[in-house]
Amino acid sequence: MNKAQKVRELCQQTVENMGYELYDVTYKKESDGMNLTLLIDCPNGIVIDDCERVSLAIEPIIDDANVIEDGYNLNVASIGLDHPVKDERDFIRNRDKEIEITLYAQIGEGKNKRKHLVGKLVSWTENDVTIIEDDKTLTLERKSIASIIPHIKF
Repeated sequence: MNKAQKVRELCQQTVENMGYELYDVTYKKESDGMNLTLLIDCPNGIVIDDCERVSLAIEPIIDDANVIEDGYNLNVASIGLDHPVKDERDFIRNRDKEIEITLYAQIGEGKNKRKHLVGKLVSWTENDVTIIEDDKTLTLERKSIASIIPHIKF
Protein backbone atom coordinates (compact mmCIF):
# COMPACT_ATOMS: atom_id res chain seq x y z
CA MET A 1 0.00 0.00 0.00
CA ASN A 2 1.46 3.36 -1.00
CA LYS A 3 1.44 6.51 1.15
CA ALA A 4 -1.63 8.05 -0.50
CA GLN A 5 -3.61 4.85 0.08
CA LYS A 6 -2.49 4.74 3.73
CA VAL A 7 -3.56 8.36 4.23
CA ARG A 8 -6.94 7.61 2.62
CA GLU A 9 -7.41 4.65 4.94
CA LEU A 10 -6.47 6.74 7.99
CA CYS A 11 -8.58 9.79 7.13
CA GLN A 12 -11.63 8.43 5.30
CA GLN A 13 -13.85 7.99 8.36
CA THR A 14 -12.92 11.35 9.89
CA VAL A 15 -13.68 13.19 6.66
CA GLU A 16 -16.99 11.34 6.22
CA ASN A 17 -17.96 12.02 9.85
CA MET A 18 -17.47 15.71 9.10
CA GLY A 19 -20.03 15.45 6.28
CA TYR A 20 -17.66 15.34 3.31
CA GLU A 21 -16.69 12.80 0.70
CA LEU A 22 -12.99 12.03 0.44
CA TYR A 23 -12.81 11.95 -3.33
CA ASP A 24 -9.11 11.40 -3.95
CA VAL A 25 -5.71 11.40 -2.25
CA THR A 26 -2.43 11.93 -4.07
CA TYR A 27 1.16 12.16 -2.87
CA LYS A 28 3.62 13.45 -5.44
CA LYS A 29 6.63 15.64 -5.99
CA GLU A 30 5.95 19.10 -7.35
CA SER A 31 8.07 22.22 -7.77
CA ASP A 32 7.65 23.15 -4.08
CA GLY A 33 8.48 19.68 -2.76
CA MET A 34 6.37 16.68 -1.81
CA ASN A 35 2.64 17.41 -1.80
CA LEU A 36 -0.09 15.39 -0.11
CA THR A 37 -3.37 16.50 -1.65
CA LEU A 38 -6.84 15.46 -0.53
CA LEU A 39 -9.78 16.31 -2.74
CA ILE A 40 -13.10 16.58 -0.95
CA ASP A 41 -16.69 17.14 -2.01
CA CYS A 42 -20.17 17.45 -0.55
CA PRO A 43 -23.64 17.97 -2.04
CA ASN A 44 -23.71 21.67 -1.12
CA GLY A 45 -20.28 22.36 -2.57
CA ILE A 46 -17.00 23.19 -0.87
CA VAL A 47 -15.75 26.55 0.37
CA ILE A 48 -12.33 27.45 1.75
CA ASP A 49 -13.54 27.07 5.36
CA ASP A 50 -14.43 23.43 4.63
CA CYS A 51 -10.91 22.78 3.36
CA GLU A 52 -9.42 24.40 6.45
CA ARG A 53 -11.65 22.36 8.81
CA VAL A 54 -10.69 19.10 7.13
CA SER A 55 -7.01 20.03 7.07
CA LEU A 56 -6.99 20.82 10.80
CA ALA A 57 -8.79 17.55 11.58
CA ILE A 58 -6.60 15.21 9.53
CA GLU A 59 -3.15 16.72 10.00
CA PRO A 60 -2.70 15.26 13.52
CA ILE A 61 -4.00 11.88 12.33
CA ILE A 62 -1.43 11.74 9.54
CA ASP A 63 1.39 13.00 11.74
CA ASP A 64 0.58 10.62 14.63
CA ALA A 65 0.57 7.64 12.28
CA ASN A 66 3.95 8.73 10.88
CA VAL A 67 2.91 7.70 7.36
CA ILE A 68 5.16 10.30 5.78
CA GLU A 69 8.55 10.56 7.44
CA ASP A 70 9.89 13.54 5.47
CA GLY A 71 8.48 17.03 5.16
CA TYR A 72 5.46 17.56 2.91
CA ASN A 73 2.85 20.15 2.03
CA LEU A 74 -0.72 19.24 3.01
CA ASN A 75 -3.33 20.51 0.58
CA VAL A 76 -7.07 20.03 0.98
CA ALA A 77 -9.18 21.22 -1.94
CA SER A 78 -12.51 20.83 -3.68
CA ILE A 79 -12.72 18.51 -6.67
CA GLY A 80 -13.78 21.61 -8.62
CA LEU A 81 -16.74 22.43 -10.80
CA ASP A 82 -15.12 21.08 -13.95
CA HIS A 83 -13.85 17.80 -12.55
CA PRO A 84 -13.78 15.22 -15.38
CA VAL A 85 -16.50 12.58 -15.43
CA LYS A 86 -14.52 9.34 -15.42
CA ASP A 87 -15.88 6.73 -13.06
CA GLU A 88 -19.17 5.49 -11.64
CA ARG A 89 -19.35 8.03 -8.84
CA ASP A 90 -18.73 10.87 -11.33
CA PHE A 91 -21.56 9.61 -13.51
CA ILE A 92 -23.86 9.32 -10.50
CA ARG A 93 -22.92 12.83 -9.37
CA ASN A 94 -23.75 14.22 -12.83
CA ARG A 95 -26.90 12.21 -13.62
CA ASP A 96 -29.64 14.46 -15.02
CA LYS A 97 -27.19 17.36 -15.31
CA GLU A 98 -25.73 18.94 -18.40
CA ILE A 99 -22.33 17.67 -19.46
CA GLU A 100 -19.88 18.52 -22.23
CA ILE A 101 -18.53 15.68 -24.31
CA THR A 102 -15.51 15.94 -26.58
CA LEU A 103 -15.14 13.15 -29.11
CA TYR A 104 -11.98 11.85 -30.71
CA ALA A 105 -13.53 12.20 -34.17
CA GLN A 106 -16.31 14.33 -35.60
CA ILE A 107 -19.81 12.97 -35.98
CA GLY A 108 -22.58 14.17 -38.28
CA GLU A 109 -22.49 15.17 -41.90
CA GLY A 110 -21.71 18.30 -43.86
CA LYS A 111 -22.19 21.52 -41.89
CA ASN A 112 -23.42 19.47 -38.92
CA LYS A 113 -20.05 17.77 -38.33
CA ARG A 114 -18.79 18.32 -34.82
CA LYS A 115 -16.86 16.74 -32.00
CA HIS A 116 -18.20 18.79 -29.06
CA LEU A 117 -21.63 18.03 -27.60
CA VAL A 118 -23.58 19.45 -24.67
CA GLY A 119 -26.52 17.55 -23.28
CA LYS A 120 -28.21 16.15 -20.20
CA LEU A 121 -26.65 12.92 -18.96
CA VAL A 122 -29.41 10.32 -18.76
CA SER A 123 -27.63 6.98 -18.58
CA TRP A 124 -24.35 5.15 -19.02
CA THR A 125 -22.95 1.66 -19.18
CA GLU A 126 -19.45 0.28 -19.40
CA ASN A 127 -19.65 0.78 -23.18
CA ASP A 128 -22.01 3.72 -23.81
CA VAL A 129 -23.06 7.16 -22.60
CA THR A 130 -26.53 8.50 -23.40
CA ILE A 131 -27.40 12.19 -23.39
CA ILE A 132 -30.34 14.31 -24.45
CA GLU A 133 -29.24 17.18 -26.67
CA ASP A 134 -31.85 19.55 -28.12
CA ASP A 135 -34.65 17.03 -27.38
CA LYS A 136 -32.75 14.27 -29.24
CA THR A 137 -31.41 11.21 -27.47
CA LEU A 138 -27.84 10.36 -28.46
CA THR A 139 -25.98 7.25 -27.39
CA LEU A 140 -22.23 7.42 -27.83
CA GLU A 141 -19.66 4.67 -27.49
CA ARG A 142 -17.34 5.39 -24.58
CA LYS A 143 -14.32 4.45 -26.65
CA SER A 144 -15.19 7.36 -29.00
CA ILE A 145 -15.22 9.89 -26.12
CA ALA A 146 -12.05 11.85 -25.38
CA SER A 147 -13.44 13.66 -22.34
CA ILE A 148 -16.58 14.42 -20.36
CA ILE A 149 -16.87 17.38 -17.99
CA PRO A 150 -19.81 19.07 -16.29
CA HIS A 151 -21.27 21.91 -18.36
CA ILE A 152 -20.84 25.12 -16.40
CA LYS A 153 -23.23 27.99 -17.05
CA PHE A 154 -22.24 31.45 -15.90
